[in-house]
Amino acid sequence: MLLPTYAPMKSSPFRSPAGGIWSDLYMIAESSAVSQARRFTEAYLRRRRLTPLTDTATLVTSELVTNAVRATGTLPSPPVDAGGAGQAVVGLRLRLSPAGLFVEVWDRDPRPPVLAQAGAFDEGGRGLALVDAFSKAWDHYPCAGTTPGKVVWAEISLGTVTS
Repeated sequence: MLLPTYAPMKSSPFRSPAGGIWSDLYMIAESSAVSQARRFTEAYLRRRRLTPLTDTATLVTSELVTNAVRATGTLPSPPVDAGGAGQAVVGLRLRLSPAGLFVEVWDRDPRPPVLAQAGAFDEGGRGLALVDAFSKAWDHYPCAGTTPGKVVWAEISLGTVTS
C-alpha cells in the first residue's frame, strides 16, 4: 500500500538537507514495502537521468527497507499511525547531491544497525554487508524532535554518470 509522499507523522524523521533534490515515500511496514521502494527508486533515477545507478541503488534500497520493516515489526510499542490506518510505517528518502545519491530509510526502532558476519549457510544477515560493499559510505542518525527511531543512510557515488 502506497501512502502519500507527505509525512503521515507530525514531523519528518529525516534531517533537512542543505541542498539537493529529494523525494520521500512512506509505506506500510510490510514485505510489499520492499518492491514499492524499488519501483520508487527506479522512477526517481529515470526522472533524474541516472539509470546507470539503478542496479546499485535498488539493491541498497531493498536491503535498507528490508531491515527497516524487520526492525519495525520487532517493537512492542504502538505503531506510528499511517494517516489513521493504525499501521506501522517506514520511510524512504532519495536525495541527490553533487557528491552522490543518498538513500535514507527511517524506521521507528532507535537501536543502531549492526553489520553482521553471516556464515556460509546462513539464510540472512548479509544486507548491511551488501550496503557496505556497494555504497561509498553508510551510517545512521537518530530522529530529531518527536519522531521515534533512526534513519539509516547510504551514499552511492555518481561516478562518471552525467545527466
